[in-house]
Amino acid sequence: MVPAKLILQEAWATEANWDLPLPDELQSRFSAWYRGLSCISQLKFERRIGYGKRDSWSLHIFCDASKNAYATVIFLRSESSGQVYVKFVAAKSRISPLKKVTIPRLELLACVLGSRLAKYVVTALSLKEVPTYYWTDATVALCWIQREENWGVFVNNRVKEIRIEEKTKSEIILWSIEQKKHFQEKENSVHGLQVVRGDDDVLRVKTRIIERDDDLSFLYPILLPSKHYLTECLIREYHLKYCHAGVQILAAKLRLQYWIFSSKRNIRSCVSRCVVCKRFTAKALTTPPIQLPLDRKAKATCQELKVGDIVLIELENKKRVMWPMGKIEKIYSSRDGASRVVQVRTSSGCLTRPIQKLYPLEVSTSGDPVLTLTTENRSRYGRLYKSSKK
Repeated sequence: MVPAKLILQEAWATEANWDLPLPDELQSRFSAWYRGLSCISQLKFERRIGYGKRDSWSLHIFCDASKNAYATVIFLRSESSGQVYVKFVAAKSRISPLKKVTIPRLELLACVLGSRLAKYVVTALSLKEVPTYYWTDATVALCWIQREENWGVFVNNRVKEIRIEEKTKSEIILWSIEQKKHFQEKENSVHGLQVVRGDDDVLRVKTRIIERDDDLSFLYPILLPSKHYLTECLIREYHLKYCHAGVQILAAKLRLQYWIFSSKRNIRSCVSRCVVCKRFTAKALTTPPIQLPLDRKAKATCQELKVGDIVLIELENKKRVMWPMGKIEKIYSSRDGASRVVQVRTSSGCLTRPIQKLYPLEVSTSGDPVLTLTTENRSRYGRLYKSSKK
């Protein structure tokens, strides 16, 4: 079907109207493909694909790609009476998109296609206990799948899909082995918990909310032993996955799929050993205060102002251009002889302000009648208030 798909893709790429004939080259290719359909009747496939005991069976998934298409095919290998049988199981192909894609990315798409098809075949034919092997000659795609790095959105999404399927299958096998070592099932009960054994040979807790419309993994969580290495690895994985979350968040996230005996105690133990969490939760080092050096013990002197200087008066709630201007009329001295407060005459009256709030201008009113401030009272709009005469 790949040649027919390519012909159809090229036909659409021409953007020709329905009433117009296709180019001669496409017509000749389609005619040749159509004449070859008569050979399909000669293809024969055996209905039986496996021989001997299932212990000798194995699934082999082959993935490959070219610049025009990518495909995957699955074979089942079995042994019986000293003979080896390799039978075709399923195959799937897709053509490359019109937008040019590099060959390594097409090889990765072939791997994703093989992973999806293998999952479907394993479920449909009940081959979960049969070993599965994936084959590809794409070294770049293998590097993407095997290495934990940030490869970009396109590659990361497809690598994640491949890993999740393989990881889920391997986890189920590990949990089944460890449950048989640590739990003794008696009348569908383990340590007082009602359990059921699923088709994947894994013990799951039968919770009280099984009538709820929710995921089966939440209604029937996997039973895990306490203080076990694999359980600690799972907790550490979730701890890193959720950005070093605390005990409560981890307990809620793990409960969606797993039932761990003494879960909070195990989670608290793993979190307390996290080096990153220790670094950020550790108390800061404190040292006793030391004496100031001699050059910093001298008394700070205020700026030198004298009567008659013109200054800007700082207002914290206004910009600098809106600060009023004033003239120093009087300087107040403290008990130690230092001057810290002055009396300033402004256009609206007299103010008492600290020297730190005053900024002197490089002008002087001595002998300059222009800068002489008057005591006229004006409104905010500049209107002069007239004094009432009695």
